[in-house]
Amino acid sequence: MVTAEAGNQLTYTINFTVEPDAVEPNALAGISIYPNPVRDMLTVTNVGNAIISVYELNGTLLTKVNNPDRDLQLDVSDLGAGVYILKVQMTEGISIYRFIKE
Repeated sequence: MVTAEAGNQLTYTINFTVEPDAVEPNALAGISIYPNPVRDMLTVTNVGNAIISVYELNGTLLTKVNNPDRDLQLDVSDLGAGVYILKVQMTEGISIYRFIKE
């Protein structure tokens, strides 16, 4: 909501769509996620000293993990069925992945 100098209030609605195919190519080599689709545990490999984040398609951050180990077992059992974004952030760069929760 915006209030003009005259005191009038205007409401604007902004709609946007996140296109899963618009995700940038992965910058980091050697990382894999499986199984995909997943039910309970998502394995993310070769992500030592990375920050792993899971987002809904609308951009809402659901979880963020600082991972000191080479591989990560991520419990996604509490997520509803759908498509999610997994972001891997390392000193070498950032990679983005989609995964499907059954």
